[in-house]
Order: sequence, then structure tokens, then C-alpha cells
Amino acid sequence: EVPTRDEYLVAMAAANTIVTKANQEIELLKARVSLLENSEVPGPSGPTGSTGPTGPLAKFWHSGGSRNTNLESACKEWGAWRGRPCDFALVYSTRLAVWGAFVDSHFKAGQIGTHTDPSIDKMIQTSPFPKGGTYDDLLLGKYDGYWQQIGTGIKSLVDKGHKIIVSIAWEMNGTYMYWGGGGSGEKYNNPAEYIAGYRRIVEQLRKTYPDVRTAWVINAHATPAAVGTTDAWGLFPGADVVTYPGIDVYDMYPRSWSI
Repeated sequence: EVPTRDEYLVAMAAANTIVTKANQEIELLKARVSLLENSEVPGPSGPTGSTGPTGPLAKFWHSGGSRNTNLESACKEWGAWRGRPCDFALVYSTRLAVWGAFVDSHFKAGQIGTHTDPSIDKMIQTSPFPKGGTYDDLLLGKYDGYWQQIGTGIKSLVDKGHKIIVSIAWEMNGTYMYWGGGGSGEKYNNPAEYIAGYRRIVEQLRKTYPDVRTAWVINAHATPAAVGTTDAWGLFPGADVVTYPGIDVYDMYPRSWSI
């Protein structure tokens, strides 16, 4: 059956629209590739004789890994295995402890206590208080001195050449962490309480280490209404106290873009 003139024109218009969109997608991909290829962000260089990853992604960002022990030895083991040094390590504070051990685990004990190599940048994932603490006491200033001690300790590492980021109360946009939302006491009652707690911690850290670098890290997969918002950005403490926004993405369902 031969199409009419009008049917032909409609089909041609639809085809042109598809071609135009495809060309737009191609140009967008080209732009993204160009961004990676021309990025000025330095990346790790391989050891002498290394045949590690090459190309734009190899110079674009830090990368690391370990056997999930978070020790310096595991970080170096990973680097040796892949043939390129691991230059970024994630460590955790000892949060199921009394305040003294909790404080020390930010700069001289626990996982970070095994890290003596300043060429490896470190991010400390930490809670707003040890298990058993409360947001009420945090906001009343009862923990101020401890966070000032932590600032002093972290600065002592930085003065020795280490690069440290403090990730405060990570994955707060859920109810499963004891410092998460949807409750009282250890958990925050509403987003405003969490934000005030985060900001108070940064304020105390800056009293003894004014240049402290901080991170605010959410879970990628869900922000339940029980925490007081279904939008994780409703928990953002503010750009004046957050150096690096971050996101934890897990290989699981629902897909990470479902946030």
C-alpha cells in the first residue's frame, strides 16, 4: 500500500526527530569523554615498570581497595596485586567503645593506627558519638571537648604529611544506623536535629583544627519517610560545613539511581 503524501510527511518528521535526538546523545557522550581525557585532576602513577591501567580513567580519580580489613597492610596488598599503588584508604572509628577509645581511633588507635604512610589519603567514617550517646547530649555541648580532642589529633597527623577527611555520621538517611533517623535518643527525631548535630561537630573540630576536611555521605538506595524526609538532600547540613558530599552505592536492588 502506497502511503499518502501526509502520511509520508509525518513519517519523515518522526524519523528526523529520532535522528536529531541520537545526534544529541552522541555529542553528549563526546563531551563526557573529552572531560575525562582533558581532566586536570591528578591520579596515581604506577610503580617503576608497572603496566597498570592506562587511558583517561586511569588519571581521573583516586581508587583503592583491600580485603575489607581497612588496615594499611591490606591497602598495600591490593596495590601490589593490581600493579599500581593504592592511594586512598577508608577507615572506621571504634564507635562501640567508651569515649576515650572512640577519640583515639580517629588518629592513633584502631584502624587508622595502622596507617603510617602519608602517601595514602585517608577518610575516617565516624559516628556522631559512641554507642549509647544521644543527639540531646550532643546538642547540649556535652561532647564538645571530645570532638576538640579529635580535631587536635587529626591535625597532628596532617602536620606529619597525612591527608585526612572526616566523614561524619555517614548513611544517616536510613533507620538502620544507631545515629540514623526515625527515633529518639541515639537516633535523631527529625532532619533539623541531625543537621544541628553535624554542624556542632564541625564547629568543635574547627576549634582545634580550622582546616579540617569533612564529608557527608548518604546511602544511594533509599531515604524512608521515617527519617522525616524522603529526599536525602533534606538532611544536608550546608556547604559551609561539608567539604565533600558523597554517596555509598551497593551492588543490590533497588538500583542506585532509584534515590
